[in-house]
Amino acid sequence: MKNAIRIILISLLISGGAIALLLLTGDKLDPSAFQKLLNVNWTKLALVIPFLLAWWVLLGVRIKILATALDVGEHISLSRAIRAALLSLFGAFVTPAATGSSFGLGWYLSRFIDVKKATAIAVFGLVLDFVYYAWSMPVSFLILELKGINLGIPILGILIGISSVLLIAAAIAVTFSADLIARLVFSIFSLGFLKRRRFAAFAFVHRTGHVMAELRQMPLGTQLLLHFVNALAFMTHFGAFNVVAWGLGIPHFDHVAILACQSLLVSLSSVVPTPGGSGYFEIALGKVFAAIGVPDAAKTFLTLIWRFISYYLYILIGPFIGGAALLRASEKAPKSPL
Repeated sequence: MKNAIRIILISLLISGGAIALLLLTGDKLDPSAFQKLLNVNWTKLALVIPFLLAWWVLLGVRIKILATALDVGEHISLSRAIRAALLSLFGAFVTPAATGSSFGLGWYLSRFIDVKKATAIAVFGLVLDFVYYAWSMPVSFLILELKGINLGIPILGILIGISSVLLIAAAIAVTFSADLIARLVFSIFSLGFLKRRRFAAFAFVHRTGHVMAELRQMPLGTQLLLHFVNALAFMTHFGAFNVVAWGLGIPHFDHVAILACQSLLVSLSSVVPTPGGSGYFEIALGKVFAAIGVPDAAKTFLTLIWRFISYYLYILIGPFIGGAALLRASEKAPKSPL
């Protein structure tokens, strides 16, 4: 637990440092100026709650569909699936996003179903995210280009194209090349202090690959439904921030451009090594708001609001959904390929 608390404090410190850097380089933190921009409508603002709940429920539905495909749906109710999704979000905040979210999801599900099937659900969840990132990044970039919004990165289009290809390749490899990945894991675990666990790691990944084969056999309609639910989940997640800005009455707020930017930034954050993307999001959001034309007095406050509803919120609810137990498990668990 001490390590987890230290990670959270470091994450908050990095975020605070990024905000301080933005303030030192020209951004403003003037509450009175921000208040003058506002035209608060509390009815509109309250809609953020159903948007957040929809995000959580849709993530739970995604898990439930995968559990049903593996014939363990009776052990994973929708409420359990939602709890597992929230724990994965909590885990993503206190660790690099991909590993933390997977461990949190797999750990919780393994309390009710076979660990290999729990792992397969967590890994296939990553595959769904990879596919979403792969198509949403070029779509988001195209929207910004059509709107004439320049984020100030000359080769952004090239980076997005390369990233999309790599994400699709990773999704295909994880889904269809279990034996190759098992051998890769064996090679990695042959190094240094990991060597004694290489056979166990190889066997675990190999067996999990066979479970993944069951998911590959899902009917086409079920697979399309999964991708639709996944995309809708992300849209409700991003839409929560749009609802907040709408309820606050922020002027010069291009909702379509903000949705596109959120999708783009979250997709690119999967390679950011800091817990919860700390530092990256604060700086990137500041640049995005400036490019879109959000008033200077609102930029820093909107960045803090986005970070709260997207990440900091899960620090607050984590202890109530088993976050402490998850962190203890992560500190005690041997390094696994999940």
